[in-house]
Amino acid sequence: MLAHSFSVSKFPDRPKPTVGKKQLMTDTIEAATQFIFSHLDEPCLVGTFPVKDHGSRKVAYARAYYYQEKLEAHIAMILNYHADAYPIKWASTWNKTKKQYEVRVMAQYRPEVAYNENNPAPYVQSVEEKQANALKQAMDSIFFGGQS
Repeated sequence: MLAHSFSVSKFPDRPKPTVGKKQLMTDTIEAATQFIFSHLDEPCLVGTFPVKDHGSRKVAYARAYYYQEKLEAHIAMILNYHADAYPIKWASTWNKTKKQYEVRVMAQYRPEVAYNENNPAPYVQSVEEKQANALKQAMDSIFFGGQS
């Protein structure tokens, strides 16, 4: 008598993840960057790391720190020579009531110290153009009833 029965069968299909972890981090950082520069001079909550999702407070802190480092590097790469015109303030804090680490960022704009006012950072320029176009469309819809 054998301990197991034998049969011929197919391997079970394993669902493939639609987005890998690296791609998810890249997309998250890109979206956070757009959000930060769309809300200049406002503190933005761009990451939360709850203890219940990460197992311990130490691991949650490590993930928050890693995420902040990646975001800092991405923003520094985007701003390049325009970092003085766009000072960034960072805050990684522990929220006691929610038991999570929170990463906050505030980007400001100081045109008086811009390296080259005639040639702003292309990434920030595109965000500012989107904001201006959205404001223009909103004003047109208010005054002209949606006709542009």
